[in-house]
Amino acid sequence: MNQQEDDIQIEKTLQGDTMAFALLIEKYQKMAFTLAFNILLNREDAEEAAQDAFLKAFSALRTFKREAKFSTWLYRIVVNTSLNKGKRKKISTITLEGVNMQAHISFPDEALSACHLQDQKRMIQESMLSLKEDERLVITLYYLNELNTSEVAKVSGLSQSNVKVLLHRSRQKLATKLTEILKEETKSLL
Repeated sequence: MNQQEDDIQIEKTLQGDTMAFALLIEKYQKMAFTLAFNILLNREDAEEAAQDAFLKAFSALRTFKREAKFSTWLYRIVVNTSLNKGKRKKISTITLEGVNMQAHISFPDEALSACHLQDQKRMIQESMLSLKEDERLVITLYYLNELNTSEVAKVSGLSQSNVKVLLHRSRQKLATKLTEILKEETKSLL
């Protein structure tokens, strides 16, 4: 479903067809959850925040001006809902469910590849914990939600130059942390 299809579903929803909004939920639920999760760092809270964000989006759909993509507007609602929820509750765990780290990597043995994928996810999760909330947010929006820097700026409320700086800084921090983790892993194997 592209932006044009999103607009059709929005029109149907505004005309009273609530099943049309269900299609939008289906399309964006994984990304909304991932975004909320990387802000809240807790599965139950992220599920609740994503659900609340969809309810807010449904209630405010008439106010959507279509100056930006629907996804950008929705992600901003998810960010605000998650940040508000996070102010009330702080938790310190993270996962990257739904991220296909193995998309372009093939291994001869499926068991080996599954183990390798688990290790990759664990290392990335651990590295993500080393980032500040705003750094995790821009990394999630840019890499997992595949928004460009302009869209990340709209969703996050940051300037585009600030988004670029945060992305650069976050990538450096992730690289440093991953290097540390790999060194520790290597030492434990020797």
